[in-house]
Amino acid sequence: MIIGPKSSGKSLLVDSALKNLFASYPNQKFKLCNIRGQYIQTEAGCVTTVKNELKHVGINEDAAACFDEEEEDVDDSEEKLGQNMETLTSQIIELSRKGYCLIFVMDDFHVISQVAKKAVYHIADTSHMNNVTSIMIGITPSTTININLDRRIKSRFLNRQLYTFLPKNVPQVCDFFRYYLTLPVDPRAKIRKLVTEEYIHEFNSHLNECLEDRQIQSLFLTSLTKSSNNFYKSWMVRIFVNANHCRNSSYWQ
Repeated sequence: MIIGPKSSGKSLLVDSALKNLFASYPNQKFKLCNIRGQYIQTEAGCVTTVKNELKHVGINEDAAACFDEEEEDVDDSEEKLGQNMETLTSQIIELSRKGYCLIFVMDDFHVISQVAKKAVYHIADTSHMNNVTSIMIGITPSTTININLDRRIKSRFLNRQLYTFLPKNVPQVCDFFRYYLTLPVDPRAKIRKLVTEEYIHEFNSHLNECLEDRQIQSLFLTSLTKSSNNFYKSWMVRIFVNANHCRNSSYWQ
């Protein structure tokens, strides 16, 4: 469970962790299933969304071929919901049999866990009962989610929670900018095909000069009162341009 205020980097944290996971296990087959709470209104809607996501395996077409065409059925009757859950169970087991690790990323988890609690528990329980290699990630801005979670779902996440925060001081703001703007020196990085090693070192040097400038750091103090990411985006572009084009200390003018 990733919990934190809006624009505090929850989704970026998940994306970064998954990219690292994929790179660390290049021979492992993964299936990423994204479920967005803003589009989920019923149990049936959630189950149908997951079923359709699992059909698009991509890197193993024969796995997708064993399932029916994509559905839009959102019949929320108990009978139809039970049938859809049985189909979902079969999909999960079949993909596991073919060697896939299933990753379920549930954005706005506070919504999904309320309107589709049966579906969430069913996915977790099916994976557990059938020894399926799977990861379930909930993303939410709600700090009270533990109070409202169904106990069966809560037990899965209670001791596995990470909290993200907006920067609280100027050094953290500088670290934020440095992390996203520093160009990689790794020769395998894609940008190395576009620019020289000399350019990268020069850019990174100017970037550090920018971030160490007291005048700029005083401006960063104002960002600590901002709840929106727009402030950071605006200044990130300005710092990038300055680090890229300027060659002396007068660029702050």
